[in-house]
Amino acid sequence: LSTNCMVFGNRPLTRTEEGLSFRVRVERVTSTFTGLPVLGFTQRKPVDEQGLYPCVSRCLASSVLIGACGEAFARDPPTHYKMGFKKPPQEEVQTWTWQPHLPPAQREPPVRAKVGDILKCVYTPSGSIELFANGVAALGFETGRPLEQGVDYYAVLDVCLSVYSVTLLPPEEIRTSPRGADGPMQHVERMVSSESSQVF
Repeated sequence: LSTNCMVFGNRPLTRTEEGLSFRVRVERVTSTFTGLPVLGFTQRKPVDEQGLYPCVSRCLASSVLIGACGEAFARDPPTHYKMGFKKPPQEEVQTWTWQPHLPPAQREPPVRAKVGDILKCVYTPSGSIELFANGVAALGFETGRPLEQGVDYYAVLDVCLSVYSVTLLPPEEIRTSPRGADGPMQHVERMVSSESSQVF
């Protein structure tokens, strides 16, 4: 699938001194599409019911996302944006790109994903959304949305574009914040693109 094979974390992420983060290892790629998977965070609790998934990942309720062709997206309302034939207005889905001088169809990702690459998504306490590839900063934007205290955030991943299979990696050994949420994910789970979305 080019887009919209979305999976969610089934428990809140643990806060650390760097904020929120999770990592995936790229297992399979395709040359059919160009772009990175979309990774990020949502305050909307994933519940296996109708209406869980938005029409496209960037329309996800209460979310901050990064990836694709060097872009980031943020939506504040607790409901998904209903996509029509026009591009969502900035007040509904705020968008950033590392190539603002190019039209969307001509944009390229800052890095090309390869099998074995480790992608890490970070949401800092100050509100920056960042993407690392093999430990090197690849993309980042200041969203103006600091992490909210006392609010749970869940991992989001759209296994899309050039990447169609990844493995979720255990959290790194870093100190947790005193105000962090309970329990990091201790096990490794495999997420593979298919015709239907799934909760991991």
